[in-house]
Amino acid sequence: LLVQSLTDSRPTYQFQIGDSGQFGYFMDNTYNWVANDKMRGSVEFDLREKRGYAGGLDVQYFPSLTSDILLKTYYAQDNLYSQTDPTVPHAPAHGDISNHNVYDGVPFDNRYRIAYQHYLQFGPDFSSTADLNLWSDPWITRDYFPGEYRQENQPANFISLNQYNPNFTISLLASPQVNPFFETVERLPEFTVESKQQKIFGSPIEYTSQSSVVNFERKFADTGYFRSPQDYPFNSFPNNMPQTTAYNFYHPNQTPGFNASQLNNYSAYRYDTYHELSYPHQYFDFLSLTPRIGGRFTYYSDDNQNITDTANHDGLSSDKITNSKARLAGDVGLEGDFKISRTWLNVSDPNLGIDGLRHVIEPFFDAEYAPSPTVSPNNIRGFDNRLYSTQLQPLDWTAYNSIDSIDKEAVLRFGMWNKIQTKRDGVNYDLLTVQTYADADFDHNFSAATPSSTLSNLFNDIRFNLTPQLQFQSFSALDVNGNSYNQIDNGMAWSPDPSVQFTVGDHYINHSPIFADSNNATLDLFYRINEHWQFEGQEQFEAATGRLQLQQYTVYRDLDAWQLAVTYSDSELNNQGNHTVYFSLTLKAFPKYQIHTPRL
Repeated sequence: LLVQSLTDSRPTYQFQIGDSGQFGYFMDNTYNWVANDKMRGSVEFDLREKRGYAGGLDVQYFPSLTSDILLKTYYAQDNLYSQTDPTVPHAPAHGDISNHNVYDGVPFDNRYRIAYQHYLQFGPDFSSTADLNLWSDPWITRDYFPGEYRQENQPANFISLNQYNPNFTISLLASPQVNPFFETVERLPEFTVESKQQKIFGSPIEYTSQSSVVNFERKFADTGYFRSPQDYPFNSFPNNMPQTTAYNFYHPNQTPGFNASQLNNYSAYRYDTYHELSYPHQYFDFLSLTPRIGGRFTYYSDDNQNITDTANHDGLSSDKITNSKARLAGDVGLEGDFKISRTWLNVSDPNLGIDGLRHVIEPFFDAEYAPSPTVSPNNIRGFDNRLYSTQLQPLDWTAYNSIDSIDKEAVLRFGMWNKIQTKRDGVNYDLLTVQTYADADFDHNFSAATPSSTLSNLFNDIRFNLTPQLQFQSFSALDVNGNSYNQIDNGMAWSPDPSVQFTVGDHYINHSPIFADSNNATLDLFYRINEHWQFEGQEQFEAATGRLQLQQYTVYRDLDAWQLAVTYSDSELNNQGNHTVYFSLTLKAFPKYQIHTPRL
């Protein structure tokens, strides 16, 4: 017997009917059910004029108060891909690629998405986490769950066991290639032991370590179903160009010791252990300094310099030349900061929640030096190589995960915190925080803005939280060298009263070696007119192309136990306009208003 729980805020039943340029006339139905206090789920059944029928079943189970299991399924008989294309080998159905709604690389009209997730607490210190996703093709969520696709277009696949202890953590991870059309670095398995930072026999010297054993195999994307695999964005070599690793970016003229264009899979065992000593101490009652020194040993069962593998390209056959390598590396670092402040106790404004003001200035620095390791990253075909990024990477090796990319370093990271604080409910409250920082990369191979410069970009992280009703944040990475990229992300949320919420944002980047130029502005508005009527609008404009990428407007009508909504949406799909108008009706569990964001 399925019932509706008093504590379940989901609507009991919802259906949507409308017309979409992508799907034609459609009707989507969702029924949310509850079996008992440990199990609930939903059933979906959808009909689309141009695409056919689809549906799915989601089940969520709570074995205990601290454990959660979720299974999500969705199947679509997609008529758009029922047309056979004889030009593509082994592809019984592929679709008419001249249709802008058709994606390259969909081999069948039977499309599906199966997702399994769990967090299981076996004891106070022993748990398991899993995230497994089986897709029929790379575009299933882009078509049917665009919100999920924007958050994650290459899903994770792993299952792990974790044992926690006040002094150490042990984990066992398995990460397979579930979807062959996504490149994957398999870890089958990865065993890791990490000791927490702790004092040695009560002395002021602290010790931490990380050790791991991994069975790696890098499996490239299978693009056998693609007409134009060189244009596939999730291929390792889109447009016949390798991925931009940090090493390639900072050494553009360096010839690697291996053929970087080879697409053969390759594999190796890697044993790695790192040990670090540090001495945190405060001097002169205000200056905090923490020197550190660390040593690393890494062993590879194969450097994969030669992966000819003419037999079956799986990276495992006996015709491969195997050459093991051992690497030694070490580093020293110094981290420091101090604070100065000034207080104005007589400043008060009850309307703004200000009870005194304090300005805190905290300069900080982090210096890292590492001589050249005994084996250069250029002489190892790695698995967790650091890709070039517009963000600065951690300097301390205990937080640095790209083990195969370790190289010589001479980096000084320096910056300053500025905080404006007040008192609220007897505790310090940050009204404004500004963090400004940059790197000086003396070896030009870790964080310099360009391979020939020393300074990185100048980074600023600003957060303004005057009241819960008015919040602003800004992140920027500014070019101070004259030939690097600029990135600025701004966002503001304003809610003068509970009936109105206004959100505006702008995301700007130019001259990036890995991202296209973009200046994307977003606007969201929610307005509760009265207890029966509400309005919600969203707009997204790309100034670099002069195109309005999204405009969506919804009017809600509360009918006590039911909620009625009418939505108009105009969005870009593959550089083509996609107009959608739909009507939705939601049966709520009880007469309580709840905003439902349409899925299409």
